[in-house]
Amino acid sequence: RRDARDARTRAHATRTPTFHAATHVVTAMSACEAMQRGVPRVRADWSKHHRCASSNGARARTVALFACVLCAAVATSAHAAVYNACARGCHAMLGQGSCESDGRCACESGYAGVDCSIARATLTPSAYGLDSDSISPVRGPSSGGTTVTITGVGFPFDASGGSLGDGLSHGAACRFGERGAFNKATWTPATVLSSTSLTCRTPAWEVVSDYASLVAEVQISFSGFPIDGAIDLGGIYDSSTWDTGLVYFMYYDAPAVRTVSIEGTTMSSIMFTGETADENVAVVAVRGGPFLAGTGLTCRFAASSETAATFVSATKITCPVCDADSNGSCGDYHAPLSWLATLPTPTAVSVELSMNGVDFHTAGERLHIHGVPDRISLTHARTSAGDAAYEANADSGASTMTLDAITVDLVDVHGVAIEDDYGVGGTRGFTITTTLDVALSPVNSPAVTLSTSPAVVTTTNGRATFQLVFSAPLVVGDYLVHVVGEDCTGSSCVSLSAGASFSFSVVPGVPVGLVSVPDSSNSAQVPADLSVPLGGVVVYVVDAAGNRLNLFDEDAHSISVTSVDSSNVARGTGSQLGGTTTVTSSQGVAWFTDLVLTNPGPTGAREPSETSVVNDLTYAAPSRGVSGADDVYRLLFSATFGGSSVETIAVFTAVIGRARYLEIDNHTVATMVTSSTTSTIASSIALKLYDAGNNIITSQDAGMQVEVGPYPASNSPTERTLTPTSTVIETDTAGTATWTFAANSITLHNEPAGYYRIGFFVVGSAYIQPAIQLIQLTPGTIGHQWRYVLADGEDIRFADASTPLGDLKIYVGDVSGSALGDADRFDSATSAYKVWRTFSCSSATLTLVGTLTGDTQGAGEATLSGITLTSPTLGAHTISCVSTGNTWKDEQLNVIGTSTTALQALDINIEVTAGAPVGFAVTSSPRLAYTPSLGVVTMSTFRDYSADLYVPLDDFTMKLYDTYSNEVTYALSSGATRVVQLSYASGVASDTLNKVSDYLTFNSTVSTRDAFIVVDPYVGTGNLTPALSAENRATLRGMALKRATVGSHTFTFSVPADPALAAVTSTITVTLGRAHHLAVRAPCDDYYTQGVSCTAFSTLSRSGAGCTCTQYTSAALVALTPIHVVIMDGGDNVVGASFEAICQPGDASCTPVIEAVFDVARTNPCVLSGSSCAATLPTRHTKTITSGAAEFSDIAFQLPKASTSENSAILTFKSFGLVDVALTYEIFPGSATALDVVVPSSFSGTEDGTGLYSAVHTLVGKSTAPFIVNVIDAAGNSLGAYDTSTRTVTIAVVDDTATITGTLSISTSSGTVSANNFYLASPVRGNHVLRFASAGLTSFDVTAKIIEGRPHAVKHITTVETITSYASAESVQLGKFTVHMTDAGGELMLANSFSKQVTATLRSKFNSTRTSTVKTYATSVVTSPIGRAVLIFDDIIVHGLEIGSYDLTFSADGLTSASVDVTFTVGLANQLNVPSRHGYPTVNDAQYYRPTTLAAARTISIAPFVVAVTDGGVNELLSADTVVGRNIDVSIVYAQATNRRVFSADPTI
Repeated sequence: RRDARDARTRAHATRTPTFHAATHVVTAMSACEAMQRGVPRVRADWSKHHRCASSNGARARTVALFACVLCAAVATSAHAAVYNACARGCHAMLGQGSCESDGRCACESGYAGVDCSIARATLTPSAYGLDSDSISPVRGPSSGGTTVTITGVGFPFDASGGSLGDGLSHGAACRFGERGAFNKATWTPATVLSSTSLTCRTPAWEVVSDYASLVAEVQISFSGFPIDGAIDLGGIYDSSTWDTGLVYFMYYDAPAVRTVSIEGTTMSSIMFTGETADENVAVVAVRGGPFLAGTGLTCRFAASSETAATFVSATKITCPVCDADSNGSCGDYHAPLSWLATLPTPTAVSVELSMNGVDFHTAGERLHIHGVPDRISLTHARTSAGDAAYEANADSGASTMTLDAITVDLVDVHGVAIEDDYGVGGTRGFTITTTLDVALSPVNSPAVTLSTSPAVVTTTNGRATFQLVFSAPLVVGDYLVHVVGEDCTGSSCVSLSAGASFSFSVVPGVPVGLVSVPDSSNSAQVPADLSVPLGGVVVYVVDAAGNRLNLFDEDAHSISVTSVDSSNVARGTGSQLGGTTTVTSSQGVAWFTDLVLTNPGPTGAREPSETSVVNDLTYAAPSRGVSGADDVYRLLFSATFGGSSVETIAVFTAVIGRARYLEIDNHTVATMVTSSTTSTIASSIALKLYDAGNNIITSQDAGMQVEVGPYPASNSPTERTLTPTSTVIETDTAGTATWTFAANSITLHNEPAGYYRIGFFVVGSAYIQPAIQLIQLTPGTIGHQWRYVLADGEDIRFADASTPLGDLKIYVGDVSGSALGDADRFDSATSAYKVWRTFSCSSATLTLVGTLTGDTQGAGEATLSGITLTSPTLGAHTISCVSTGNTWKDEQLNVIGTSTTALQALDINIEVTAGAPVGFAVTSSPRLAYTPSLGVVTMSTFRDYSADLYVPLDDFTMKLYDTYSNEVTYALSSGATRVVQLSYASGVASDTLNKVSDYLTFNSTVSTRDAFIVVDPYVGTGNLTPALSAENRATLRGMALKRATVGSHTFTFSVPADPALAAVTSTITVTLGRAHHLAVRAPCDDYYTQGVSCTAFSTLSRSGAGCTCTQYTSAALVALTPIHVVIMDGGDNVVGASFEAICQPGDASCTPVIEAVFDVARTNPCVLSGSSCAATLPTRHTKTITSGAAEFSDIAFQLPKASTSENSAILTFKSFGLVDVALTYEIFPGSATALDVVVPSSFSGTEDGTGLYSAVHTLVGKSTAPFIVNVIDAAGNSLGAYDTSTRTVTIAVVDDTATITGTLSISTSSGTVSANNFYLASPVRGNHVLRFASAGLTSFDVTAKIIEGRPHAVKHITTVETITSYASAESVQLGKFTVHMTDAGGELMLANSFSKQVTATLRSKFNSTRTSTVKTYATSVVTSPIGRAVLIFDDIIVHGLEIGSYDLTFSADGLTSASVDVTFTVGLANQLNVPSRHGYPTVNDAQYYRPTTLAAARTISIAPFVVAVTDGGVNELLSADTVVGRNIDVSIVYAQATNRRVFSADPTI
C-alpha cells in the first residue's frame, strides 16, 4: 500500500489540468459504463473505480480518473434514494448496522436481536442522521477549499452559542475519505448552522488520495475540533464519534479556462445591455477543459453576476450573460446589465466558470463590452490604389457620376465598431444619410444633387457599404460630404452624437464634349460685310462635367466647324463661312483665329459694247434673310472622341452692316437716239441702299445725296460711258435710303451709237459702290461728219522704205459720230433717198502711194486699200480726208439731186517710229576687273563692304535697235513684259549653284552657293531683272558678286520674252583678295547616329575633302580630333601662302597666330599633355600660322554639357585683323548616373514660394503641372531618347516627415517621365523633402513647403494649467482647457479666417445605475477667434459626478473632434449613505441589504447592513477613509407622524 500510495502521489504531482488523447477518455468511460450497469451498491463499486483508473496506464491517469469520477457520480445519483433510506433506518453511521443491496438494514455484531431500525430518539449518544441530499456541492476542485453544506436532522445546535469543551475551536468536524488511523489533513472543522445543517471546507485531494480515488466519503462528528496548538489531536480524533451516512464528495482537476467568445456572431464584444446585435441574450462560449457535466455548472461575470451554464462538450461550456426576461432579452432597450449598473462602464470584464456553483475558475481572456451606437466611422478606398483624385467622368451608359464604395460602421463612444443596430422601434438597421457641403465644395451649374446607391442606406450588422452618386459629373475641385447616422426605426429619427466627413478631389476626366467661346448662350453680333472676321473662337475639349481638360488632354483632336441652320443642317443661304475650318487641338484647346463670314459679290455684269450688252448682274439673297428673318448664324464645331461624335454651337447674330452699294429697282436698258448732241432718259429711276450682305437698308441719317455721272468715274476714253450735260443730284431728306430720279431729269452727251452705261454715286463716299444704268444709243439718219477705222489697228507705223498703212475705211457719222451705214441721208428733206458721197485724202508730210479717193455709193462708207508710206520720216504726220460731192438717188439709182455741201472733214494722225527691233547692246562702259577686297566702293560706303562677302558691280545699260540701227523707243506690241535677264557662267568648273562649301566660316555656317550675282544688300535698290522702259531701255544697277570666286566669268544679257532679240555677253575677271576671315574644315557627315566612328582621316561624302569631327559622347575626357584652321579672303577663297601677317598698329613685324577660345562653362576644356590634361586649365590656346593655316590637335573636353538647339558647345578661333570662326560641337549624353527633376513653374511649394496649403490630401504633383523626371549623365545632361532603358522611379518623403500617397511609382520612357497625381496626407507645416529615386542612379530631392491650410480639426493642448483629475464634490468647476483649431497637419491655425463655434461636451465612459454614457453632464461653447485660433474653456461646471473616467469632447461642424480623458476620484467626506446592497468588509465580500420592511415585534433584530461615508458626489470613500475613525449614530425617527402610542416608551436601539 505504501508503494502504491507513493506512486499515486507522484502521478498527482506531475499531472496538469488538460485533456490528453480522446482515446483514453473513451476507454476509461467504457470501463466505467460497464461498471455502472447492474451495480447495486456504491460502496462495493469503489474498488472498480480504482481498477478503471488503473487500467488506462500512467500516461492517461488523469483522464481515466476523470472519466471514472463521471461514472461514479452517475452511479451515486442513481442509487441515492436506496442508500440514504437505508442509512436513515440503520444508523449505519453509528456502527449499529449496514445497508444491504435491497435497502434492508443488517445489524452489526453486538446488536443482535436488537431492532437497529428503531426510532432515533431511543439511540444514544444522540439521535441524528443525514438527508438523501445531505451534501452540497457534491464535487469540487482537487485543490480543496470548497465550502460544503451537509444537511440532516437532529444536529446538536445551541442558538445561544454556548461554550465548547476545553481545547475545542468548533463543536463539530468533518473528515474526508478516512476510516483508519488519525490523519489531520483529512480532518476539517465544521460550523453548525442549525439542527439540520453544518458547513466545512474540503481538504486537498492529494491528502485524501491514500484513502479514496477522486471520490471521498464524507463523515461528520459532533465531538468537536481542536483549537490550533492543541496537544492531543490524535486523542480527540480517536475519541470522536463519526457518522457514516454514505455521503460522498467527488474531486476533479480544476479546468483550464482558456478562451471566451460570443456564440453566433463574429463580434469580439457584447453591448453593455448583455445582448447581441439582434437583441437576443448574448451567449458566451467558454473553451478549455476538461469540463464536467452535471448540476452546478455556473458562469460568473465581473465577479458579481452568475448564470447557469450548459455543458456542450468536455472542451466547451456556454452560458448566457443574463437570465432572459419574457421578451428573450436582458431588460429594457439599451438598459445596461444589472450587474454593470453598479460598476464604472468597463471595456472588458472577467469571466469565471464553476463546475459546482461554489468554486470559480477565471478565464484567461476577458469578455469585451461595448456601448450603444454613439457615432459612425467612415472608411473609403479607391478601387484602383494608384488613383487619388476622381476624374469627372459619367458612369457607363448614364449621366451620373458614382464614387467608389464607402463603408460606414456604427461605433460606440470609444470608437469600437459594433454590430448592434437594433433601433428604438424594435427593428434593426440604422439609416445613413449623406449631404454635400455646398459651402465648402465647388459650385456646379446647374447644381448637382447627391444620392446614394442603394437609394436608401441602412446598416446591416452595424455596417453599411454604399456609393455616392451625383446627378451629373462634378466640376474640378475639392468636395466635402457629411455622413450622419440615425435611428429611424421609431416614430421619428434620432441622430447619433457625431457623424463623419468625407472629402475627395475631382480632376478633369476623359474628353466627351466641346465648349466654344462664344457659345450658344452668348450670341455675338457681327455686321454684314464683304468679309466679317468673327474674332478668335476658342473651342475647349471638356469632360462630362464641362471641365476644360487643358493640359489633362494629351491627345490631339481634329475639330471642324460648319455653318448650320436651326436643325444643325448645313446652311444653304446667306453668308458663307470661310477661314481655317479644321483645327487640331493642343492641350485640350483649339483656336479658330481666322473664321470669317463672307458675302459673295454679285454675279454677271452690266457690260456695254459697241453692238451688244451683258445685262445679267445678279446679287445674292440677303445674308439676314428677308426682313432679317434668318439673321442667326450657328457655327457647329464637331469632333470624334472614342468613336462618338461630339458637337458644340457658337452663335453669331448678323446685323445690318455699313452701306456697301446702290442698286436700281427693276433695272432695264434705257434707249435713246443719237440724232442730236444730247439725249434725255425718258423714264424715272429709283435707287435703294444695301449693305455688303445684300440686306436692304431702310433707315439712315437724312441728307445722303446721290449724283449721276459717267461710269466708271474715271471716264477713260476707252470706257463706254456717257456724261451728263449738267449736275444731277437727289437728296434722301427722309432718311429712308431711297432716291428717285424723275423722268426726263437726266440729260446726257451723246456718243456714237452703241451700248453705254452711267453710274449713280453716293456723294462723298468712295466705299459705297454706285448703281449702274445701261443705255442703248441708236444712230440718227443725217450725215454730219467723216470717220475712219484703220484695219491694222493703232495709228503707229514703223519707219521703212515702204511702210504699209493698211486698209483705211472712211464712213459717214451723224452728229454724235454714229456710223449711219445705208441709213445715211443728206438732210431731212431728202430723207427718202440714199446719198452717194465722194471724198479724197492727202498728207502734207507723207508720200502716200495707192488709192486716195472714194465713193460711199449709198452705203455710208468706203474703203481705201493698198496705201503705203514711202520712206516716212520719224515723227507725227496727218492724213486729211474731205468731201468732194453729194448725190442722192432713188431706189432705181436715178439721180434726184446733188450738192457740194461738205461733211465735217477728217484728220487722221499717224506716228512713224523706228522699225522692228532686232537686238540691243550695252551702251555703258562698265568696269570688268574685280577683287573680293573692297571692290568698287567709295569712302562713304567703305564700312558697308568691310565683310567682302559682296563685291559691287558697275552699272550695265542696254538699248534696242532696229535693222537700220535706229534706236527703238516706241511702245512695242502688247504681250509678255519684256525683262532683261542676266545669266552668269563661272570660269571655275567646280563653282556651281547649290555647291556646298568644304569649309565652315564666320556665323558658324557652311555656305551653299545660292547665287553668283545678287542685288547689292548695302544699296538695296538694285534690279537684276529690269523691264524695258517705255523707250525700250534698261539699266542693271546695284548688283554685286556674292562670294566671288577667283577666275574669269561671263555675263549674258537676254530678253526671254522676245527670243528674236540677240543676247549680249561681257567677261569679268576676279583676283584673290586680302585676308578677311578664318575658316575650318566643314564638320564631318552625321556619323554619331549612324554608329560610325570619326577620325582625323574622315572625309566629306559630298566632295571627298577632309572634315572636322564635331560629334562626341559626354565623358570624363573627350579628346578632339585635329582641327585645321585656314585663312580666306572675302569670297571664301583660301589665301594660303599669299597670306601676309597682320600686325598690331605700331608693330613693324609680328608672328601671326590663331587663338582657340574655349567655352569653359559648357565644355570644361583642357590642353592635352600626352593622353591626359595639363595641370593648368586654360581658357585660350594659341597656334602659329604657317602658309595661311594652323592645326590644333591637343584640345580635349572634360564632362562637357550636352548640346541643344539653344545651348551648344562652341570653340571659337580668333586672329588679329581677321573675322572669327566658331565651331559648334554636338555633345551627346553619356551613361545614366542620376535623376534630375524639373519642377513646374506653377509649383508654389518651393522654399522661396508661397507654399502649399496643408490639407487631408495636399496635391503636390498635378496633372496640369507635372514634375518632369529626367535621367542624366555625370555631366548633368538629360539622356532623353538616348536612354533606351525603362526605369522605375519612386517618390518618397525623406525621414518620413509626412505621408505621401497617390502615384508613387512611375516608369521612364526615352529617359523621362511625367510625375503627377501624388499627395501629402495631412502634412505638418514646414519643409518636406520629396525624394525621386531609381535603382542604380543618384536620387533627386525636391523641397515641398507646407503652409497653413483651412481648418480641419480641433485639438486639445495640454498646458501647465491643464487638470484632468478632480475630486468629486457637489459642484466642481473644471480648470482651464486650451483648444487649438488646426489645419490638416494638426498645427495651430495662425491666420484663421473662419469663425466657428466649438462645443465642449462632457460624457461618461461607463454605465451604472446612476451614470450613463448617453447623457451629457456639461457643455460649453466658445467661438474661434480670427487669426490665431486658440480657444480657452474655463467655465465648465459639473455637479455630483460618480467617480470614474469621462470624455471631454471638443467638436465643431465640419471639423474632426478631440477628446480628453477626465477622471473624477473620491473627494472629501461629505455625507453618509446607506446603499440598498453592499459587500462587507469589501464590496466583493458578503452582501448585506438595507432593511426596508420589518415585522413588528417587541424586540426586532435588524439584519446587518452597510453604512458608507461618501463625498459630495455620493462616492464611497472606502479605503480613502481608513485613517479616520468616525462615530456613526443610529437613531429612529418616524417617517410619518403618528399619535399612536404602541409602547409605553419610544423604541430605542
